[in-house]
Amino acid sequence: MNRKSAGHRTSLGKRGEEDALRYLQHLGYILLHQNLRLGRSEVDLVMNDHDEHVFVEVKTRSGPSDILPEENIKTSQWKALQRAADVYCREQKNAFGVRFDIVAVTYHQNTRTLVHHKDVILPMETVD
Repeated sequence: MNRKSAGHRTSLGKRGEEDALRYLQHLGYILLHQNLRLGRSEVDLVMNDHDEHVFVEVKTRSGPSDILPEENIKTSQWKALQRAADVYCREQKNAFGVRFDIVAVTYHQNTRTLVHHKDVILPMETVD
C-alpha cells in the first residue's frame, strides 16, 4: 500500500484549496474567509455568491482511486461544517442565505480535474 506522508497530504490539500478558490473566484464568488477556525471546526472556504454565504469543503486526491474525493467526507466532517456555519451565522448576525458546496480536485498524470457540487444537502443525523 502506498501511504503518502503527512507533509505531502498537507501540500496537496493546500494546492487543491488554492485551485478551488481560483475556480470559484472565476465564477464570481467573493472570498470571505479561508481556513476559518470556529471552535474545533475549520471551514476550508467561506464565499459569498450573490445573496448567499457558501461554506465550501474542498477534497483533494492525487492519482486514480475507486473512491471519488467528494465521497470521502465523513459524517463527523459534515456535522462539524454545519456547526461551524451555525456559529458563523450567529456571530455575523447573518441575514444572507446559506448553502454548502463541495469542490473535488483530482491530480493525475499532469492533469487536474475539478468538480463543483453546488448546494449539497447535508446528511440528516441518524437516530440510534
